[in-house]
Amino acid sequence: MDLKKYLTNLYPIIAYIFKIHLLVLLIFLIIRLILLFTNWHNVEYVDRESIAGAFRLGLYIDNIPVACISTLAIIFACCLSFFGANRKIFRCCFNTYYIGIYAVIIGFTIADIPYFNFFFKHLDVSILAWLSNDTEGYQMILAESSYYKYFALFFITVLLFGLCVVYFSKKWKNYNADDSVNSKLKIAKYVLIPIVLLAVCYTGVTKKQRFVYPITLWTPYLGSSSFTNELTVSPVYNFWLSMIVPQYKDREVNHLISLDDSFELIKKDFVYLDFIEDDSRIRRRVTSVEDEITPNIVLVIMEAMSSYFITETPRLTPTLNGLISKSYYFKNIYSQAIHTNQGTFSSLYGIPSLFDRVIMDNRVATGGSNAVPLPLCEGLPYNLNKKGYVSSFYLAHEKAYNNMDMFFSLNGYEMKNLHSRENYPPSEYVSPWGVNDGYLFKYAANTLGNTDGQPFFGGILTISNHPDYIIPDEFKYISKNDSEQAVFYSDQCIKQFMNDAAKHDWFNNTIFVFVADHGRLEGQALYEMPLSFNHVPLIIYSPLFDDAPKIIDTYGGQIDIFPTVMGLLNMDYENNSLGIDLMKETRPYAVFSSDDKLGCVDDNFLYCYNTLSKQEYLYDYKANNPQNIASAHQEAFDSMRVYASATVQVTNYLLKNQLLRKKQGEN
Repeated sequence: MDLKKYLTNLYPIIAYIFKIHLLVLLIFLIIRLILLFTNWHNVEYVDRESIAGAFRLGLYIDNIPVACISTLAIIFACCLSFFGANRKIFRCCFNTYYIGIYAVIIGFTIADIPYFNFFFKHLDVSILAWLSNDTEGYQMILAESSYYKYFALFFITVLLFGLCVVYFSKKWKNYNADDSVNSKLKIAKYVLIPIVLLAVCYTGVTKKQRFVYPITLWTPYLGSSSFTNELTVSPVYNFWLSMIVPQYKDREVNHLISLDDSFELIKKDFVYLDFIEDDSRIRRRVTSVEDEITPNIVLVIMEAMSSYFITETPRLTPTLNGLISKSYYFKNIYSQAIHTNQGTFSSLYGIPSLFDRVIMDNRVATGGSNAVPLPLCEGLPYNLNKKGYVSSFYLAHEKAYNNMDMFFSLNGYEMKNLHSRENYPPSEYVSPWGVNDGYLFKYAANTLGNTDGQPFFGGILTISNHPDYIIPDEFKYISKNDSEQAVFYSDQCIKQFMNDAAKHDWFNNTIFVFVADHGRLEGQALYEMPLSFNHVPLIIYSPLFDDAPKIIDTYGGQIDIFPTVMGLLNMDYENNSLGIDLMKETRPYAVFSSDDKLGCVDDNFLYCYNTLSKQEYLYDYKANNPQNIASAHQEAFDSMRVYASATVQVTNYLLKNQLLRKKQGEN
């Protein structure tokens, strides 16, 4: 075959590939514009040049996966052109290839919009663990009406894309190499368009911008605004990056401080220094000079109840604000992470559940080469059971969600005391998550005291403040916004629960603890880690308290609930957690995380570390300053990053070596 005939066969396929390549980049541009407009409230502190820069750099990053897909098509085109490319089977294969692969990618990219708007982060590999475990997640996505517009956008986009691909293939089929056209122009066309396509693919495959500057892990995160940095990121590229970083992000911080120094730093937070010699290195005896008491304990873990609602929208939380006025209120508490299973684990057992780790996940039952035993913990259920308590837990959904039933049964709960969807009449199911908070609290109030006179420790995990929002009509007057209606409804269910509990004899001898599993993205997202997602209320109320109300401003987290409650009971016990008694001990910072970021906060500064981009930030959040001021406050920056690293390393050491519970036979 001569060169002219080969180029004649090759050109229409290259033109077809080139058109699709440009079309996909245009689709990604439109999706990025939609993301911008749905986050317009975050643009107030961002200059327009930064937004323009995000779109320019975003084009290069979008081109990376597109170039890889086009390059594979070019290789096939070059091979097929030897055999005569204008065959129906070839066109059908190319159409199927493009429509199939881009239907998935377009769907993924569009799904990233509501995900980002909820989490202020792009889709990453952690979503696979969530979807692989829980059918409720799929049902919630299909039931949430606010997602319907994105379903419509997906179907319309894929339909139009498919029509364009078919149209381009028809142009390929009908291509006629007109010999009357000037041969020099024809050769120029045959050469120029392939060169341009190859150049575009080269910049993508080699991850370059303008042929020279490399696109590294941290390239999208070098701007001054956290929002424009995220606007730059391609969801597809971000997902790929999340797959190549270490499975557990804690490995990314161990260069800042040694393990031995980490333990010494964490121990400085402890008042009780009667350490017990064992492998955990932090187990200490806690003794009280006052008489032990055994009131009932009720721990309410509230779904997505950010402190933002308490301070910024008190009309939505009149019950919680009313409780604060007669309780111990801990105003500087941060959830250890941003998922329910993590908040539940940390609140019960005093151990941080950081990054995207699902500690309750049953990796033994699923088998496989990576199977490891479920951790055996102490915390509140274990220690209260030793004091004669009956521990129970109330869930709206199935007890198998996130493997809670298996995990709880190994860590302080009898299976019969796990109340879940299986215990409730089907007529009360209102969503994929099971019953609403109203029924859940009513059921709990009527069964908590069924312990034959023994004191009880009851945990209640609420759900109604989680999408999809199913709100009774009588609570919708508070707002036209369904998420605000959900906050108000959850608050009013707590009010009804307290009223119902007050009718029982056990009420006056009970300590009620209210904490959120995590917060929610509210207000402007000025920083890498929006504080509204981790800043949560901790309210401890009891008719037994004669010195309430109190406001405690010590920085802490869900891990501190265990030792704080034990301190209120004046109980002697062994504390093998990272938690402290917030009534008697203090720490300089609170450490928390999202799936791929590590945070540390004090009265003035917020430290953030992005484990994907390897970038670190220090913000003056009290001044609402979105600029990275790490270089101007080096001492604070160094102190916070080292403290956060120490917390991660000690936590990882305890988990990895299965040291969360004293082994049988140890004194």
